[in-house]
Amino acid sequence: QDDLRAQALALLETLPDHLRQVVQAQYGLDAGYPLTLEEVAQERVAAGGTRVTKQAISLMSHRGMRQLRQTAGVGESA
Repeated sequence: QDDLRAQALALLETLPDHLRQVVQAQYGLDAGYPLTLEEVAQERVAAGGTRVTKQAISLMSHRGMRQLRQTAGVGESA
């Protein structure tokens, strides 16, 4: 389990900071519990970032997950 966690964290490090932070927050990888789109948006503003909509957070999350799948080679057809 520790090895899998280490692999997941290493994979997350391949993402740009803004995408990594969104994915980590939405899936509870940093706080230990997942945040809603609204909470992720609020957390971003509280950390000094720009105000973004829930839709923008959703798009960033999808983009981050897509990049993770591509990096990991998951879902590629032979």
